[in-house]
Amino acid sequence: MIKKLVFVWDFLYHEVPDNPFGVYHWYLVDIFNVLVEMTTGLKIVQLKDMQNSIGETFSRKHFYELSNYNDITDSYFSYDVSKIKQESIDYLNSFIDSETFVFGCELGLDLRQILTDLNIKFVNFWYHSWKLFDDTFLMINTNDEQIFEKLNKYKVQKEKFLFYAKYWKHFVYTKNELKYLDYLEDNSCLFVGQTYSDKSTDKEGVMLNILHFKNEMEELSKQYSKIYYTPHPYKPWNDEVEEYIATTPYIQKLDTVPTYHLLMRDEIKKVVGISSSVLYEAQFFEKDVTYLYQPLFKIDEEFSLNTFISIFDDYYNPYFWADVLSCIMPTNMNVQNEKWFVSPENKLRNILHLYYGYQNFNENYRFAGWVRNDMRHLISLLKNKRKIRLKYYKYRLLSNFVFGKTKERYKRKKEFYKNQHKAIKNL
Repeated sequence: MIKKLVFVWDFLYHEVPDNPFGVYHWYLVDIFNVLVEMTTGLKIVQLKDMQNSIGETFSRKHFYELSNYNDITDSYFSYDVSKIKQESIDYLNSFIDSETFVFGCELGLDLRQILTDLNIKFVNFWYHSWKLFDDTFLMINTNDEQIFEKLNKYKVQKEKFLFYAKYWKHFVYTKNELKYLDYLEDNSCLFVGQTYSDKSTDKEGVMLNILHFKNEMEELSKQYSKIYYTPHPYKPWNDEVEEYIATTPYIQKLDTVPTYHLLMRDEIKKVVGISSSVLYEAQFFEKDVTYLYQPLFKIDEEFSLNTFISIFDDYYNPYFWADVLSCIMPTNMNVQNEKWFVSPENKLRNILHLYYGYQNFNENYRFAGWVRNDMRHLISLLKNKRKIRLKYYKYRLLSNFVFGKTKERYKRKKEFYKNQHKAIKNL
């Protein structure tokens, strides 16, 4: 019998940050709290605020200390799950147990396995890899097969992704916005870069990057006329990576080109990467795709601990939660069967400004960009005009000064001759 609903974050990787909108996604789960409480009568509470039977609050630091980890980082901690001791697991189990249902967000596979071993059922949210629907949306993962089957009822059809890819491609082409990429060589390959702290690139404690795949790059150069490398927009500078790209003749770096523009060009035949979500998106733009390492998860496949189901906006409907949770606890099936947003457009996007590449397509964002660019241009013109006016005023000031001196001298001479004339006349 489920008695508690608890929000759990991936504490194996991250401490609760000072910024609650970073890797700690309570805001996302709290949006659903009203709907879930309507259907279950229970509120979702946060693990960090709970106490166990002896009055302790959960401490990530203490969890790791019980496994002899004494020097842990606050974020992106690279741990060895095989070294997590039973004492740590028992400590976690003193806060959440089989009578707890967990709502998680971006829980890694290791933590999912720990919860499963403790017979704790969960749903696990992740922002979807596809970013070109009317809103950023979620995919949901679970360790319960009955819940999985319920989620499948709400799965986004594959054809919808293809439909949107076609739409946005024509949207951009009809505006002639891809012509600047006419220099791309035909039969070329795109390598999609990632951040150096992306946990999906973590292979036995090593964060993979393009330097680990030099042989693969060389093989690709024999099949494709050019390999274009596009870095992640948040990737810091790495001297070794930059030197390798700069000194490898068949690789060309594209710094400021939107990735979606590249996916829309027919010259790009293949897309490769380590584990980037862009590779998932590329398939719907009819590109041949290769993961040099592995995808972070399976999407819309058979049930597994690493399978996520694509769900667009059904989670804004109280009936969705009544239906999905009905297989593990009593729920009120008489709740309203209606999505509570009249329109889902940009509801999640706007919370954290999760526009990523979508800013190139959203009309409001594009208009704001045009206004911003026009204002910058206008300000630049005004600055230049001011400089010109200042130069003009300086010239006038100088001219007036010189001319004023000359005019004054002329008046004095005129007055002198006038007085001379009067004197002569009076003789």
